[in-house]
Amino acid sequence: MKVNNFGIALFALLAGRQYSSANTANGQTLGDRIQMLPLELRNIVANELGPRGYAQMAPAILPGEPGVYIRSVGKINDFLVRLIGTLGHTPGSHLDGNVVLNQVLSQWHEFVPLESTTALLGIIIDYIQNSRDQSVPGVTKRSRRRGQRDFEQLDSFLNANVGHPFFGEHWKRVNLALLGPYQFHFNFPLANVADSQTLTLLHRIYERIAEVSVGLSNYVPNLDVLASGLNFTSLHQRYNNLHRIHLTIIKLTLLPALWHVYRTQRWEALNSFLDMHGPSAGGYDPYAQHTQLLRSSATFILTLATIHKDIHLITALTRRLEWYFNVYKSGSLDQFKRPFLDCLNAHGLGVHAKYLRAQWSIEYQPSGTDGSQCANEYWGTHWLNILPNGNLVMPFYANTFQFPDYSVSKIGPRHETDSESDNPSPNQSSGPETPEGQSNPADESDQLGSNSSTSI
Repeated sequence: MKVNNFGIALFALLAGRQYSSANTANGQTLGDRIQMLPLELRNIVANELGPRGYAQMAPAILPGEPGVYIRSVGKINDFLVRLIGTLGHTPGSHLDGNVVLNQVLSQWHEFVPLESTTALLGIIIDYIQNSRDQSVPGVTKRSRRRGQRDFEQLDSFLNANVGHPFFGEHWKRVNLALLGPYQFHFNFPLANVADSQTLTLLHRIYERIAEVSVGLSNYVPNLDVLASGLNFTSLHQRYNNLHRIHLTIIKLTLLPALWHVYRTQRWEALNSFLDMHGPSAGGYDPYAQHTQLLRSSATFILTLATIHKDIHLITALTRRLEWYFNVYKSGSLDQFKRPFLDCLNAHGLGVHAKYLRAQWSIEYQPSGTDGSQCANEYWGTHWLNILPNGNLVMPFYANTFQFPDYSVSKIGPRHETDSESDNPSPNQSSGPETPEGQSNPADESDQLGSNSSTSI
C-alpha cells in the first residue's frame, strides 16, 4: 500500500466510514483492516504526524499501545515551547515583530483551527461594537473621529464581503459535555491531554504576545492566514481589537482545557497552574501579571466549583484570591464578591449565585450588569458559555466544522437555545468525570471521527 493511500485510509477511518460491500471482507471496517497492518508500520505513520495530528489520530492507529497519551502531551507541549521560542524574536532582534506575530498566527490556525476561526468571528463582532461605541455622544472628539474612521473601514469591509457565508446563518454552538470521549479528543486534542505544563505554557505565550503587541504601534494581523475566504484589504490600520486575535485564540484554547481538567479531576494539574498554595514570601506571584489571565482562570474554575457545590475548592480559591487582594492592594475580596455574583445571575446561574452567597455569608441583592463585559473579566471571554449544569458551549462555523446533531444548538438568545442542551447525552454526565485512564469507553455510536470536526 502506498503511503498516500494509507493516509486516505486513515482519513476515512477518522470520518467513521466503512468500506463498500465490494471492498469489505466479512463486514470488516477500515479500522479493523488498519489494525491488521504491522505495528511497526503503524508506529512509523503515527510518528510522522504533527502534534495536533498525533493527539487526534494516534489513539486510533495505536489503540491500547502504552505511551500514546504521554507522547501526545509531549508533542503538544513541545509545539508550545517552540512558539515561545518564535516569540523571542521581537523588535530589536533580526526579525520584525509584525512578521513574528503573523508567523505565530498562522501556526495557531494550523494547531487550533476551530478556536482560531471562532476568535476571528469574535474580534470582528467586537470591532463592530467598538466602532459603534466610539461614535456615540459623550465620548471625546478624538474618539469620535477614530470611530468615524472605523465606520468607513467597516463599511468597506462589509461591502467587500456581501453574501459571504461567514456572516450568514452558518454559526452554531457545540456543547462540549455532550461529546463522547473519542469525539472530544479528536476535536479538542489539546484540551483532552493538557497537563499543568500545557496550561502554564499557554499562559506564558499569552503574556509574551501581550508584551510584544503592546510594543508594536502599527501591528495589523494578517487575517488571511485564517483561511476564512474573507476580504480584509480594507482593514489596513490598527483599530480596536483586531490585533488581539492572538489573545482571544489562547483564551478559547485554555478555557476548554481547564474545563476538561476540572471534569476529569486532575487536581494536581489544576493546583499547580492556579498556584493554589500561593507564592512564598517575597516570591514571584503569577497572579500579579498584567494579563489577568490566571485570575480569570481562577474565577472560571470557581464558577464550575460553585455549580457542582465543590465546597473545598470554593474555599481554596476564595483564600487564594483573598491573598492576592490583600498583598497587591488591587481592590478587595469583598469588592470582588458582589459583582461576581451579579455576573453569575446575568448568565442564568442565579441559583448557584445564591449558593455561593450562602457559602460566603454575605448580604447580597442582585443588580443588573453587562453579561459580556463581566464574562470577559471573570472568565476571560464572552465567547464561551457555562450552562447551569456546568456544561461548556462554544460557537463554531458549521461550513467548516461538524459535530453530532445531539451536541449542537443554533446561535440565538441564551434562554431559547440552551434549554435543550442542558441534559447530558446517555454516555456523558454533566459533573466531573473519572480521572484520565479510568474513563468509561465510548459506546458504539461514538466512534472516532463520526461527524468529527473536519476542516474543508
